[in-house]
Amino acid sequence: YPFGRWVPDYGTLFEVAPGIHWLRMPLPFGLDHINLWALDAGDGPNGGWALVDTGVNMPRTRGYWETLFAGPLSCKPVTRVIVTHYHPDHLGLAGWLCERWNVPLEIARTEYLLARTLTLDVRDKAPPEAVDFSIRAGWPKAAVAEMRDKPWGNFNKIVSPLPLGFKRIRDGDVLAIGARQWRVVTGRGH
Repeated sequence: YPFGRWVPDYGTLFEVAPGIHWLRMPLPFGLDHINLWALDAGDGPNGGWALVDTGVNMPRTRGYWETLFAGPLSCKPVTRVIVTHYHPDHLGLAGWLCERWNVPLEIARTEYLLARTLTLDVRDKAPPEAVDFSIRAGWPKAAVAEMRDKPWGNFNKIVSPLPLGFKRIRDGDVLAIGARQWRVVTGRGH
């Protein structure tokens, strides 16, 4: 850890390198936070802030973003929202941010399509194939029974409505953000 055990408070920025700002947002899970990034793209027509990942769609997280927009990010507009993958902690407020700043969502096609599918997959109960998978994975009987009794499809509860379109990023693309060039590397998982 380059900064020891120190971490920035929620809703604050910490510059880890010139123009690269680290921020953290809370999560309502066992993992209680996510690390996000605000990249300074400079001034001028292509300048502004490029946000990388967004946090989940919760009032508390939106409040921290608003604090940042009224404070350390107030000097220029958000001009890009880039999402690394479909997990709700990375994508949850992408739609809200894109709408707020009138910018496209930049994301890989498969990540976007999977997220759109998951936001629409809402059912009265868990699908049989999901229950069967959980049994094969070794879930305890009580956990499987609880799963069967609950509605299915919580993804959309912590993801703001996604834009209907997106700007596709692909493995090997180079994103120019400010004076830096960022190469897109697609892997499996984080």
